[in-house]
Amino acid sequence: YLQNQSAFGDEGDDKARKENMEDNYIQACFYLAQVYGYLKDPIKSASYCSSTLGFQLKVQDRVPLDREDWAQNAAQLAGFYLSNLDFSSTAYCLGAAGVMIQSCANSSEDGKKSCEDVLANIALAWAKLYSHQLSAARAAMWHGCPGQLAMAATLATVSFPSLGIPVGESVGRLPVNYEEAREIFN
Repeated sequence: YLQNQSAFGDEGDDKARKENMEDNYIQACFYLAQVYGYLKDPIKSASYCSSTLGFQLKVQDRVPLDREDWAQNAAQLAGFYLSNLDFSSTAYCLGAAGVMIQSCANSSEDGKKSCEDVLANIALAWAKLYSHQLSAARAAMWHGCPGQLAMAATLATVSFPSLGIPVGESVGRLPVNYEEAREIFN
């Protein structure tokens, strides 16, 4: 449809039409996340939340982004992944939230004050992640399969490439001894 319409409008119209479609898509993803949450399908809801956050980053050059709100939402998404024992996605979301909230906190004195709660929530979420990893490692040892973890669900990959978040592969695995635990948690 858009390709056919471009013959009737100028290049500026095409750009505006594309931006309008992107905005509508972001809204649709947000609403679908809400709908699937209401329908008790948390995996689809989380997938659409992740898509919404990713597209918000993509269009932040033309649509103002509330960095504090974005970071809080990424931290909440991390909580979902943690509840499903997806430690890598949890760490990735927390890393993204940390990057975003740091840019918010560095903006002004008022920014630092308003971001303190989100910074505290992110720190608490990291602590919960490490606690869950240790508990899962202990449970795996007791069941005779050290270092192995059965996922509660198959989850979609979360990715925010524009933030450049480095998350090591060690975050997703369970420690089997003290040395590995130090490597993962340091």
